[in-house]
Amino acid sequence: MNYLKKVLWMLTVPVSSLLGYYFLKCISIKSDLEIWKKSFSEKKVLIVGTGPSLDRVNDNYFSKFDTILYINHAVKLAGKKTSNEYFFSTDINEVRFLFLYTE
Repeated sequence: MNYLKKVLWMLTVPVSSLLGYYFLKCISIKSDLEIWKKSFSEKKVLIVGTGPSLDRVNDNYFSKFDTILYINHAVKLAGKKTSNEYFFSTDINEVRFLFLYTE
């Protein structure tokens, strides 16, 4: 009897997982902002973090890219490199700093 339960379980798990996948795929709506598509699609993108190697890079290097994505504290470099600049952070303090101390 235990063997039969295990076989039944092995048959139902993949089927239920597949059904769940299709259900989630049908109800999820994924739409990117049009401006993001224009900024990232088929563009040369530079992702900038912080660290000692950043000190060895000048503005000429940044000008080689169409879009720049700044990570966390690197946002302090933003504003002078290109018109397509974005910021991503998981650090709430950095985001708070941006909202409080920038125009």
